[in-house]
Amino acid sequence: DYQIGLSPGNQGDGALAADIIRTKEVIAGAKVAARALAGGGWELETAIPLSFFGGPDSFAPGREIGLDLKLDVGSGDKRQAEPVWNAGGAVWANPYLWGTATVVSR
Repeated sequence: DYQIGLSPGNQGDGALAADIIRTKEVIAGAKVAARALAGGGWELETAIPLSFFGGPDSFAPGREIGLDLKLDVGSGDKRQAEPVWNAGGAVWANPYLWGTATVVSR
C-alpha cells in the first residue's frame, strides 16, 4: 500500500511531480500537470507508471484497491481547508478508513 502525494509545485510551477508520503521518495517517471481555472480553483492531472505498482497485472479487472482522496487547500504554508472523499480526520494515519475502488478495465 502507498500514500502518494501529488503537487503542482508552488502555484503550479511543476517543482514536484509525485512522492511517497512519509519517505518523500519521488516516483520515477510520474507526471503531474496543473492549471488554474478561469472561474477560480485548479485542475490537477497525474500519470504514475504501472511499474511503480508492480506492473499491468497489478490492475487486473475486479481487483479492489483502497483509495481516499484528500486536498490541502491553502496559501503558502497555511492550510485553510482539507476536504476528503471518503473519510475525515486522521485518514492519512488510518488506511482502514479509506474507500474502495474496483478496477473495471485496463
